[in-house]
Amino acid sequence: MSKKTASAPEKWSIENGLSIFDVAALEVQCPWLQSLPRDKQLQLRLVGIEEVDSAGVQWLLALKHRLKLHGNELVVDAEASPELSEALMLMGLTEFLGIAVAAEEDA
Repeated sequence: MSKKTASAPEKWSIENGLSIFDVAALEVQCPWLQSLPRDKQLQLRLVGIEEVDSAGVQWLLALKHRLKLHGNELVVDAEASPELSEALMLMGLTEFLGIAVAAEEDA
């Protein structure tokens, strides 16, 4: 029998921050990335993000890339916090990560 490793959640919710200060802690929370079985889909919920910076966005992109390298897929809930949606929109990454951005009518 093989040694049991920490299993990956099918759904993972990240709350509060996605900044340079949060990235190291997020990495500690996902040791299962290395042993994730192929053809697994990880659903990521980001509606509670209150603070985001370029390091947090870079971490999201790296997570998506690492999963893809191992034959897996990152699926981000279409609804994200306004702070994250705005940052991703400014960087042109909403479509790449599958984030829905509400159109603002206040002109």
